[in-house]
Formats: sequence, structure tokens, C-alpha cells
Amino acid sequence: MSSAYIPGIDRLRAVAALSVVLAHVVGPSMPGFSKYLFTGYPAVIAFFVISGFCIHVPYVSAPLPVRGFLLARLVRIMVPVAVAMPLAYLLGMKQFNPVDGYILWSVVCECVYYALYPLFLMAHRRGLPFAMQWKLALPLCLGLAVWLGSDHYGSANNFGPALNWLVALPSWLIGCALAERRHGGPVVPLRIAVAGTASLMYWATMNTPAGFYLTGNLFAILCAAWISAEIASAQRVNWLDRMGKWSYSTYLFHAIVWTAVERVFTARPVFYLPFILLGCYGLYRLVEKPSHGWARRLYRQATGGALNEKSPPAVRPAG
Repeated sequence: MSSAYIPGIDRLRAVAALSVVLAHVVGPSMPGFSKYLFTGYPAVIAFFVISGFCIHVPYVSAPLPVRGFLLARLVRIMVPVAVAMPLAYLLGMKQFNPVDGYILWSVVCECVYYALYPLFLMAHRRGLPFAMQWKLALPLCLGLAVWLGSDHYGSANNFGPALNWLVALPSWLIGCALAERRHGGPVVPLRIAVAGTASLMYWATMNTPAGFYLTGNLFAILCAAWISAEIASAQRVNWLDRMGKWSYSTYLFHAIVWTAVERVFTARPVFYLPFILLGCYGLYRLVEKPSHGWARRLYRQATGGALNEKSPPAVRPAG
């Protein structure tokens, strides 16, 4: 774990989390093509790229304490899940579970990636760099997706927890490869390209045979360029950076809070948003933020009290 703060990353998390919330809450009620403006699955692909980047950054040039790493990551991600699942059950959200996959499908993927990261890192350091790993994984995962097929919900709906992680693996490995390079790029054109491509992917998934399961990992390549440009251009903290601190709670709890709010009053979906975000922030303070502290303490205990304080070369902007 590293104390080095990477400017721009939190705002990207916030954008991805907001996109998922808007896609779920507001998107279905919007008319015509506008319903495709907010995207869920493409935003999760962006999350996977960011995750791979953030996981690998502290260990670009530092040893990996495997036990401490795994303990910290699992506590950080699973303590909020342990709270979310009973809340969802009490609200009658039967699909909110790791098997059916609503929301939690990506959490299962993350847990698998964390567990496999020590092996990926070993291969990287023994001559199979991440830049090659994702390129090798891409045709294999696309071939698997074509063979198994899917529906308009993409791989998350049809492949289940046993295979979702494998279909999205290249996206996560692209993030790891991104941690090894210097950053730069035309940020505004890339923002437009990412937003437009995500909407086009959503439309294509809903209206053509080209589902998310075929386009997601290719979209991750564009996301990596966008993330690189955002990191290079970020100069000061803004409100999105602050919101990004609780993006995991926004992603994990938004459907639960939304369901609870709907039990209280009826309104147009857009009017639920302030209450949803407020509820997610409250759960961040009550659940997710303490889990971060527990994860840090476990990491220190497992590594003899030492954190990797070195800021790795991957966070240096180009130019």
C-alpha cells in the first residue's frame, strides 16, 4: 500500500460511479437515444482499469508483501459488502448476491484479481510484462465470450461469478500496464471519445448482436488513454476528487438506498438522486471509511509496521 496520492484518480472514480447511478436511476425513464447517455457496464470497465492501475502502482518497483496485501484488500472491499447484503435482503432485493450478480458481480471479479495479482506480478518480473499479459489475455477472453454467447446485459448477466472475472480480465491487466508508463494525452478529446464510445456501446448492446461482452475490453484501451491524460492534467483537488473518496460506497449502496427511498415517497427518478447520494455518503462514513482504517492496520501488522512510502515512477506526468 502506498501513501502517495495520485491526482486525478479520485475524480475518475467519481465519474464512473455517477455514471452507474444515473444509468440505473435516471436512464430508463429518458426518451429516445438520451437513455443511452448514462452507462453502467462501460463505467465498470473503467473501474477495472483504475483498479488494476491503483493495485500495481505501489509495487512497480517495490516488493509485494502478499499476506498483508491480500488481507488489506479483502477487508477493504468485503466489510462494506458484509453490510450491504443484509440491508438488501431486508429490502427484498433478492438479486443482490454474488451468484445472481446485481452490483456484486464486479466485486467478485475484483476479489479474484486481488488473489491472482501476486502471480501476475511474478510473471511480470520474470519476463512477461503486463503490457504483454493483457494482449495475450484479450483474444482468449474474446474467444471465450464469443463461444459462450451473451444477451443484452453483457457478460455480467450470463456468465456468472465463475467466468465474469475471466471475460473482464484484460481490462484489469491494462490498468496494471498503465501503471508502468508515463502519462499524458489530449484530455478533452479523450473525454469526448470515452463518453461517446460508452454511449455507442450501450446502444449497440441493446439494439445489435455486439454486446458489452465483445466491446468491453476494447473500450478499456480507450479508458487507459483517458485515465493517463487525466492524471497528467490534474493540478488541484476539486469536488469530484472529494466525491471519489466514497465512490465505492456510491457504487455498492446506491441501489439499496434507492429502494429504501422509494418506500418512503414517490417522485420522478431524478428527484431521488440527492437522497441516494446522501445515503451513500452516510454509509461511507459509517462503514467504508472505518474499513479503510482496519485494512491499513492489518497491512502494518502483516508487514512489521512499514508502509511503502515511495512514490513510484508511474505517477509522474509526461512533459
